[in-house]
Amino acid sequence: MFALLAPRLRDNGWRSVIPIAQSGKRPLTTGWEAYNRAAPTDDEICSWCTRYPDAGIGLAYGPDEVLGVDLDFVDPAMAELAHATVNETLGPTDCIRIGRRPKCLLLYRAAPRLIVPGKSFGGYELFSSTCQTVLYGVHPDTGQRYYWPSCSPEDISPADLPIAKQETVDILIKMLEPYTSRLGSKHCHPTVLSRSGRVTEWLQIFNSTPGSPASLCRQAVELAPEGDRYPTAFSAIVALVRIGLSDAEIITNIVVPYLARFDRRFQHNRQQAIISGLRWARTTIGPDKDAISTILDSKQIFARWRARWKSQP
Repeated sequence: MFALLAPRLRDNGWRSVIPIAQSGKRPLTTGWEAYNRAAPTDDEICSWCTRYPDAGIGLAYGPDEVLGVDLDFVDPAMAELAHATVNETLGPTDCIRIGRRPKCLLLYRAAPRLIVPGKSFGGYELFSSTCQTVLYGVHPDTGQRYYWPSCSPEDISPADLPIAKQETVDILIKMLEPYTSRLGSKHCHPTVLSRSGRVTEWLQIFNSTPGSPASLCRQAVELAPEGDRYPTAFSAIVALVRIGLSDAEIITNIVVPYLARFDRRFQHNRQQAIISGLRWARTTIGPDKDAISTILDSKQIFARWRARWKSQP
């Protein structure tokens, strides 16, 4: 598949294509995150065609200025409402990829200097300058090929996609908040609390559920499904900062378990993102005089964690 389609996609303007495991979503190249900043060279594509001729094809977001709207709602009615909201806000696009219905990925042209405030919003994800998604391959759950019902990247170039502007993306996030908040009404587990008001719900759980706040948050982070890991960890961090836990306690109970959920190749970027979230929470809420962050303790915790991680086969 890769050897056949990748050169054609490149000729059609999709420059940042990378090889993906045929059944799954895992990139076959190490350090693939570099292609979020610069597209692979022709020599790299030729090398991958030889080495991975039957691989699936993924798109590393960034160089092609593409916005991916990945709707992960599993309830058919909610998925239909979310899809209609995207069409109403960003405009309709024919470039839609299906893996497992009712989930779908919609592709748009990202306006210059488009900023997406985050990636995962609970129920859907937005990709513009980080991460990758599968364009062609076999879905790991259904065992069937991903497909494009109307228009695929073979038929259209990124420049031909409908443009998603900053103001419309900001509106879309607000418009989809009611759908993400509904997720919390059907489940009681902290891992699926709504993005809107999630910290408040954490505080309610601390007051009503046996166990220490740190252990409750840690359990949720360890069980959070893919696509909701960062929102779960980030909201837990904010809640724990608010009740006065130190950075050392938060790193031990939230950051380390969160990083352990990811392949070692992605550890550095994930660590930067989650620590930035901790810094933001600490700066926004303000340090409590009884819970000033201990820089030395934090460094020691990370040193011990890295030592264990590097020793793993």
